[in-house]
Amino acid sequence: MEVRMKRWGRWTLDKDALALSLAEGTQDEYEVDLERCTKSAEVLDWIMQVAGKTGVSEEDLGYLVRAINDLLRPQATMCGAGKDKTIDPRAVLG
Repeated sequence: MEVRMKRWGRWTLDKDALALSLAEGTQDEYEVDLERCTKSAEVLDWIMQVAGKTGVSEEDLGYLVRAINDLLRPQATMCGAGKDKTIDPRAVLG
């Protein structure tokens, strides 16, 4: 799958590092390592970690969920019908 969008709000994709970064307008840079998003629980853990950070707005959090959905398609690849599956994020991104 070729990723067309590389920006969601203030989140940007570094496809080489396979990471989403939030740096613009924040005191600290927050990065989500997509290679560590192999199961739905790991994705949820990243979302909850980011939700607890200062300087991350509700809008930022929403864009993070959109980015993960666009990139990893978790409903289809990890947790459809409530069944947990393990994926290779690099393979999903192509």
